[in-house]
Amino acid sequence: MPLLRPIRRTLDTPGSERLPRFVRAPTFEPMSTSLMERKAPLRRGLTLRCPLLVAVLFCAALPLAGFKAVSAQTVRGELVEEGTGYAIVGAFTTLLDEREEAVARWLTDAEGRFLLRAPGPGLYRVRVERIGYAGVDSPSLDLLADSVLPYRMAVRAEAVRLEGIEVEGERRCASRPDRNAETARVWDEARKALELAAWAERQRLFRYTVRRYVREVDPATLQVRRDSTWYHEGVYRQPFVSMSAERLSTHGYVVASEDRTVVYYAPDALVLLSEPFLEDHCFRTQAGTGRRRGLIGLAFEPIPGRPVTEVTGVLWIDRTTAELRDVEIGYTGRGLPVAGDRASGWIRFERLPSGAWIVRRWWIRMPLVRRAFDRFAGPSGREEVVTLREEGGEVVQIFTPDGELLPRE
Repeated sequence: MPLLRPIRRTLDTPGSERLPRFVRAPTFEPMSTSLMERKAPLRRGLTLRCPLLVAVLFCAALPLAGFKAVSAQTVRGELVEEGTGYAIVGAFTTLLDEREEAVARWLTDAEGRFLLRAPGPGLYRVRVERIGYAGVDSPSLDLLADSVLPYRMAVRAEAVRLEGIEVEGERRCASRPDRNAETARVWDEARKALELAAWAERQRLFRYTVRRYVREVDPATLQVRRDSTWYHEGVYRQPFVSMSAERLSTHGYVVASEDRTVVYYAPDALVLLSEPFLEDHCFRTQAGTGRRRGLIGLAFEPIPGRPVTEVTGVLWIDRTTAELRDVEIGYTGRGLPVAGDRASGWIRFERLPSGAWIVRRWWIRMPLVRRAFDRFAGPSGREEVVTLREEGGEVVQIFTPDGELLPRE
């Protein structure tokens, strides 16, 4: 949840106009090596050229850095908690125009400051969202051309309660998460983390050390047979990629090419937030059990009649903090390859101390299938899974553009 800190300097004190600026580091072109020691450069929509087997990369969200230079019509704000005056750290602020469209966004810094620049003069509102708390909108603000509006916004800490949502048996799958009161409450908290992750990824301002691996896993015991690991260091736009939501909606999440390569795609934060994804899937709440006790899930599955391969899954949220923990992925639907239902994926989200969200760890398992062979009768028409190919990774270190190592919470 966002941190509260006493304000050390307000907007009216000397030097407050000296806000941090963006520092854009050079881009980094990652390289990888496959399990069989082949070179496999990472490309958009990464594919490992193996018969009936592919790699899928999940999308991540990367953290962010300081303020842009003040110019044009700008809200230079300070966010504090009502009653205490403590600065609210890591809150997501959005500038809305008169059509309720978001025109600028920012994350409050260690002193609760934010900077939102409008595309033109007019009436705007500031929306404040914090995971685990109800959202708050400011009154209308009249921004004049080429002006800077200092604005101190005090918000009440009204906690969102997920503990009271009871999940009994098999609930009906709602066509959209916001069309049912209970799924809407859970979705709203997951949405905040996904929007923060997607927005932070677009900033492309941090350096990462990423550990990547490819494994062959026994399909019966899930024991690792072979393992290859390597590291990337540099600036990533995102360590994981996906197709656009529109293409996934049209062509499906499992695509076969002419050379018999099969590509499994997974939804990233942008896809999960998109209209095509929300229209193509229905949602229901799900209780966490076993190791997921204390969590509440928002399960999704394709609506009936989808003509392409699809994904099912669960977004798991902490009932107490309302923070998104992880996402489980499975595959289903028309045109699914042999043993495609054995494919699965997992994405672990994590909040950074600044309030930004990233994908910290991920993996995907895909079946490698071959035609069964009888030593007396020869090849048969039956196909069997000989191994599961697992690709995954973890962000092990995060640095600012200046080289400062960011601590983990």
